[in-house]
Amino acid sequence: MKGRQNAAALWSLWFTGLCISLASVCVQADQQQSDPQSSNDNTMHWLQRIEQAAQQRDFSGTYVVVQPDRLYALHTVHANVDGKQYDLVTKLDGQERQIFKDGSALYAVFPQTKQIILERQSVIQMFPGILKTHYAQLGHFYKINELAQERTIGRMASVLQMMPQDEWRFGYKIWVDQATGLLLRIQVLDAQGKVLERVAFTDISFELSELQKKELSSYIETLKGQAYQLHELHYTDTTPQAEGWELQQQIPGFEPISCVLRPLPDSDQQLIQWVFSDGLVSVSIFIEPMDEHAQREARDYSYGATHSVSFRRGQWWVTLVGEVPAGTLALFEQSLEHTPG
Repeated sequence: MKGRQNAAALWSLWFTGLCISLASVCVQADQQQSDPQSSNDNTMHWLQRIEQAAQQRDFSGTYVVVQPDRLYALHTVHANVDGKQYDLVTKLDGQERQIFKDGSALYAVFPQTKQIILERQSVIQMFPGILKTHYAQLGHFYKINELAQERTIGRMASVLQMMPQDEWRFGYKIWVDQATGLLLRIQVLDAQGKVLERVAFTDISFELSELQKKELSSYIETLKGQAYQLHELHYTDTTPQAEGWELQQQIPGFEPISCVLRPLPDSDQQLIQWVFSDGLVSVSIFIEPMDEHAQREARDYSYGATHSVSFRRGQWWVTLVGEVPAGTLALFEQSLEHTPG
């Protein structure tokens, strides 16, 4: 039972904003676009500048996440040490929790129980990073226009509107620091202009001492010295075809980036996790054997920019989760098919 609680705790942590995946302003696409290649180049220029700043700059700061009935603050530190990137995000409200990232390894830290949960190859992106994958065709699905220049948290920022070119994804309204290229603020709106979610720095510093960087790079080892227990989430690489699943219809712009088997806690069975991304946002498909004794009902759930849907498909229980409009998940659901060999 302990393994199940640990897995559930990590899942909860990821979806309470400690690892913010960006989705934003959903607006109608401009039908009078200029040359598509030029527009694609402009989009990639901005996205790459934002991503490079998030990777290459050392910084620390506090940001707030505002969702429909909840506001919480987080503190983040990012540093490059000996060619490697380190991130530490600390939840400042309620029960203390932390996310630490060492390259692609992600650690969920629970100080009250002195537990650490490790995911060695994580595709989760840390705010203010923006790209999940370096997908060169992003400009075919999003277009960026510069709206204005204005001050935010005392810094001059370029205000950009990132418009989706179809109904399957949200858009962005983003504030980019002119001096560094770092993302300072976003808003998430639905198609009617309603704000779903806001993420914004309230303060930021681009100066980290060598001592701070050293302490950050050795953070997990320090915790181990304080009697923290480390639990690793194991998985096995696989393919959807090997597991007997496929999508009958390709979802525009969403490419598969991973498919793994994860052991179910307190069971000899496994969970399939199949992940898709358009480069900015992701959709995860979780498939597990149906427990005939479990009382489960199909349900839809929306919170902020994240949507999920759960349903039965034959002898399997399927959950879809993504930072996308509900219609996108519906298209994944309609396209998913079990094809036993």
